[in-house]
Amino acid sequence: ALLKNRKILVAEDNKFNRLLLKIIFDKYNIELTEAQNGKEAIELAAAGDFDMILMDIQMPEMDGVEATKYIRQVLKKDIPILAITANAVTEELEEYKAQGMDDALTKPFEEKNLLEKLFRFIIK
Repeated sequence: ALLKNRKILVAEDNKFNRLLLKIIFDKYNIELTEAQNGKEAIELAAAGDFDMILMDIQMPEMDGVEATKYIRQVLKKDIPILAITANAVTEELEEYKAQGMDDALTKPFEEKNLLEKLFRFIIK
C-alpha cells in the first residue's frame, strides 16, 4: 500500500524486462512509464514528475550513464535513479554512483530486491 500510485520511469530497451517490471508494478498499483532509450528517458523526466527512475545502462541512442548525467546536470532533477545492469562488478557500481546514480539493481533481478530498493529510496 505504501507504494500505491507511485510513479516510476523505466528506461530499458529490452521489451521482456519492461514487461516483467510492468507485471510487478501492476501488483502494487505503481504507475509505470516506459522509455526505450536514454533520449526518451530524458524527455519523459523533463516533462513528468516521477518518484524514481530505473535506468538500464546499455541502451541505443543514449546510454543510462549519459542520460543520468543529463538528468542531474541539465534538468537538475534530484530524483532517485537506479541503474539496472547485468554488470555487477563493484568497481562499475561505484562508477555509476559517481555518475549520479543512487544505487544499482543487477539483472536478472528478483522482485524482493526491487521492492527493497523502491522502499529504501521512495518511502523515506
